Amino acid sequence: MFEQMAPSQTVVYFECADDMVFTFNYDTLLEQALDETGIPYRLFPDRFTKIHWSSATTDNSLSEVVVLKLHGSIDWFDRGVYERRQAEAKECPTAYEVKHPLFGENPISEAIPLTDGPRPNGDPLAKIYRVKNPSPLLDRGFWECCPLVLAPSHTKLFYAQPLKEFWWGLQRTGGLNLGLNVVGYSLPPYDAYARQALYHIFSNYAGYEPDLEYEGRKKRPIRILDFRPPTDSGTEIRARYRFADWRRTGGMTWLVPWLPIAGGRPDDSTAKELYSELCQSHVLFGVKARPIAHRQDCDDVLFELLDNSGRFALVHLTYARHPETDPRWPETVIYTDWDQFAQTMKADAADWNT
Repeated sequence: MFEQMAPSQTVVYFECADDMVFTFNYDTLLEQALDETGIPYRLFPDRFTKIHWSSATTDNSLSEVVVLKLHGSIDWFDRGVYERRQAEAKECPTAYEVKHPLFGENPISEAIPLTDGPRPNGDPLAKIYRVKNPSPLLDRGFWECCPLVLAPSHTKLFYAQPLKEFWWGLQRTGGLNLGLNVVGYSLPPYDAYARQALYHIFSNYAGYEPDLEYEGRKKRPIRILDFRPPTDSGTEIRARYRFADWRRTGGMTWLVPWLPIAGGRPDDSTAKELYSELCQSHVLFGVKARPIAHRQDCDDVLFELLDNSGRFALVHLTYARHPETDPRWPETVIYTDWDQFAQTMKADAADWNT
């Protein structure tokens, strides 16, 4: 299934080029999607123009999405391991050659540095390399080389040294951001350190400048998007994220027959269909909206209304592709907030399962 999925299908809607993504996934699907769509990005926190004795000058000349893979990646390899083995070989009374299929003689794959530009002395990120095609390396024995990934474990922090820079400063993140979304992260018990980071980010986002507005954009409620089974009431996900102020979140748990729409935008084809069907006296006329979910058994679509009201609209699209003459069409139900719609979704799920 992974191989059949088109990378472009996984692209989320980035509202600005300076968005930041924290991911715990090892796969490269997001990078493939960004490459395919031409969205510039980097895989490290900061780029520098000059390194000083105890500081560095940050390069802010490029507008990029920052993707930080907090648990590493299947296509990353740490040259530092190879260099340490070389140093050990030189100190050994009996000389021996250190072989490595990537960093030794006759590499079987091409590697490029994860970072670019000058880096501080001793920066472990400068030792990490990306491989365009890691398959030949992954076919070799683990004792020859391993990708830089933090496997699920309660002790993963003991071998997270090369990636620690990704975590520095996270406790100060979030206050001046305009959006915060958590997608598909179940916050497992063995990621207690991630819970601490998320706690600070959530607290900063909700507690600092809650009414922040910049260039016409206002700070939105926190969104937690997770696909749950029909019998799930959301209790488990709320328990795991119990540090969140749920009054200020968009805690979205989808129940069948409702399915989420990934990357819905106010200018995508579904939103344009909605606009085309509205007559001037319709309740949604002139209101920007983005689709966030649809029923899998009919033409009902749930829209988030982008008028800073926090409302949602359930619309039964007619697909007439022209304004309806009667303001009752397309049939629309307005919900004042997520919790109000959630009651309808639970009733739909109950009917679906009977």
